[in-house]
Amino acid sequence: MAPSIARHERADEKRRMSHLLLLTNSNEPSDHVLPALGLLLHSVRVAPAEAGALLASTSGGTGGPVDAILVDARTDLAAARNFCRLLDTTGLDCPLLALLTEGGVAALTPDWRVDDFILTTAGPTSS
Repeated sequence: MAPSIARHERADEKRRMSHLLLLTNSNEPSDHVLPALGLLLHSVRVAPAEAGALLASTSGGTGGPVDAILVDARTDLAAARNFCRLLDTTGLDCPLLALLTEGGVAALTPDWRVDDFILTTAGPTSS
């Protein structure tokens, strides 16, 4: 790799705001799941919405530590709630956030055990 390319890649990495882990079963890119992510300098790693993905990402996986975990709860609310409850039992050391549609917010209760939620329509100042 040319020195100037490597220098630009290191500079881009230093400007990254947060390292996020998006757990989703969607085949869409992260900026389609939450469009505001495409406008920000967050580093987003996408993994399947299953407990094994969390273990792989935090224990010697390729990604390293994350600043927040985002769970795609746009479609199957019951499965997303159960998944969030499962993740909460693992003793996470970062915030757990549910990505919800406006209609899905009505189903959100403390039983989900998430730290907060983000509407999929949220703009970059909210994300």
